[in-house]
Amino acid sequence: MIRERRGKRGAGCLQVISVRYDPAIGRNRQRVIATLPLDADGLPSRVAAELTVTERRNAEAFFATRSHDLRERRILESVAALVVQGHRIRVALADPGDRPMVLRAAELYGLGTSLAELVGAAAASGLRGRIRVPARRRQNV
Repeated sequence: MIRERRGKRGAGCLQVISVRYDPAIGRNRQRVIATLPLDADGLPSRVAAELTVTERRNAEAFFATRSHDLRERRILESVAALVVQGHRIRVALADPGDRPMVLRAAELYGLGTSLAELVGAAAASGLRGRIRVPARRRQNV
């Protein structure tokens, strides 16, 4: 089993815990085998050697799910940043004086044709859309 411990000011760790039946007390006993940093992406071999097959499989599933969640979070944050930039570009394109500068900057960074087509299509159709900027996701600290 893996337990995530959050400390003060974002510091924390992952505790790798082994659960074994203890006949002396008639219950399962938990023992912390290792403490890993929060950004760990797998089990070190010396830690994996101390776990049962089931515990090892569960730990691997934990890290696989965690890596997928982190990748998903990065994608969502990138899209949110892209939406914010799109909003800024739309505001700059709405001002006729800034439009040539935006197109020059887009050419400079390799977005020229796509942006020119987008601006041309928007201007031709008289598009007056509004790009909504999503609220920032709150982090539990």
